[in-house]
Amino acid sequence: MERLTHQRNNGIKSGYWSPAKKEELVQRLAEYENAGLDPEEILEGRLLTGWIAVEEKLPENGQYVLVCFDYGTEDDPQVEVLEFKGEIGGFGWDGDQTIVAWMSLPEPYQV
Repeated sequence: MERLTHQRNNGIKSGYWSPAKKEELVQRLAEYENAGLDPEEILEGRLLTGWIAVEEKLPENGQYVLVCFDYGTEDDPQVEVLEFKGEIGGFGWDGDQTIVAWMSLPEPYQV
């Protein structure tokens, strides 16, 4: 990634500076904001994993997604592809396990 900002190290002022023009800075900031993630989420790895907690956001009705079940332990997570049916309990799952997170399916492989 090409940085647009640089840390000040001159002992007089602190913070960051940039030789870039305001329009370039605003456009780059908009790209980050359009990603829909806060810096904390990026640092926690959500950008890399794509998992979204069901309490935070639900998929669109009829969307097939990868879901992660909570078995009470982190040692044996299970994932499955299910269709979302429109509400929190609406993943078409009638098992004992609670669905805690979901992610969009990747695009199919193109030959």
